[in-house]
Amino acid sequence: MKYLKFLLILCGLSACSVSEKASTKDEILWDSYGVPHIYASSDSNLYYMAGWAQMKNHGDLILKLYGEARGVSAELWGDGFEVNKNMHHLGIID
Repeated sequence: MKYLKFLLILCGLSACSVSEKASTKDEILWDSYGVPHIYASSDSNLYYMAGWAQMKNHGDLILKLYGEARGVSAELWGDGFEVNKNMHHLGIID
């Protein structure tokens, strides 16, 4: 009886994992203009893939804006001192 329960649980778990792997078909297709077309099986995969595509296309701009928003762009890249000074002066960054 103990082995029968164990066997049923094992079969149930293996069936769940096989169907989950078979249903995931996530991909990003890039057209000739560089626009990503995202096909995802869930919302969380869609958000992850959209962020990945954004970093692939505009990674340098995102990092520049992140440094400016934190008020450390002059430390990191050497330019942007005026932006950093204004951020601290306006009280946006402590």
